[in-house]
Amino acid sequence: RPVSAEGETTGTETSGHLRREAPAKAFLQANTGAASLLYGHIRRYAEREQPGTVWDLYCGVGGMALFLAGDGVTVRGVESVHEAVRYARKNAASLGGDIVFFKGDAGMTGIDVSPAPDLVITDPPRAGMAKELVETLLKLRPPRIIAVSCDAASLARDVALLAPAYRLKSARAVDLFPHTPHVEIVSLLE
Repeated sequence: RPVSAEGETTGTETSGHLRREAPAKAFLQANTGAASLLYGHIRRYAEREQPGTVWDLYCGVGGMALFLAGDGVTVRGVESVHEAVRYARKNAASLGGDIVFFKGDAGMTGIDVSPAPDLVITDPPRAGMAKELVETLLKLRPPRIIAVSCDAASLARDVALLAPAYRLKSARAVDLFPHTPHVEIVSLLE
């Protein structure tokens, strides 16, 4: 593993045009080829309406948000892990544009993020979206949500909780973990 300028052991992930660096203990997709497929599905869902502002909640080191950055897209990312936010900012520095990452919980409690999103991406831990995030999304009502999950049961629960305001339009499974029963699911809600 490479060592960063700060003397930390780091890992990198490359998907398409984007290279991300992260501290060794941060989450990166282990299967980079399949991760590129996952990010491709996210991009296709996002490009259906050309969002002006994207919020990436549970953003980690910025993978999904940074993959969509550029071409006038404003990006806001929220992550609870300080080191991940630091690396998200570092990864964004080479891209330029209006990209800001915040340290905070994905329930958006006490965070003033603006402008309002045209698209929200969530990629929560296996347990699914925080109750506060679901409540925030139902109040905020962005036109579209791309929900990514490594657990079909928690994704189904989250989609059901968002059903008062959203309909599931499409979902794709990507096998990031060959020879296991686990898949990553990317879904579009409108």
